[in-house]
Amino acid sequence: YRFMVTEDHSAWSVAERLSSAQIEQLIRFFTLAEQSWSGWEAGKRSAVIPLVSRLKAQNAFDPVLRRWIKKNTDNRYLPNGAAL
Repeated sequence: YRFMVTEDHSAWSVAERLSSAQIEQLIRFFTLAEQSWSGWEAGKRSAVIPLVSRLKAQNAFDPVLRRWIKKNTDNRYLPNGAAL
């Protein structure tokens, strides 16, 4: 998992080729994995952040998914990343 945890969110440009549904599945996976599995804590380097950005770029990020993420994580950076 460490190779997927990076502050260089351009590493997730591969998500541009995925459908909104596929991106949402990845968001749900990484949210639950980080919450459930020891060693998967990512903080502001979470893969969820660039994936959410991709959904926003597709105008496909809805409030239901936002609430689900917040309910299923204690990572204060999700879903949007660090505040500027």
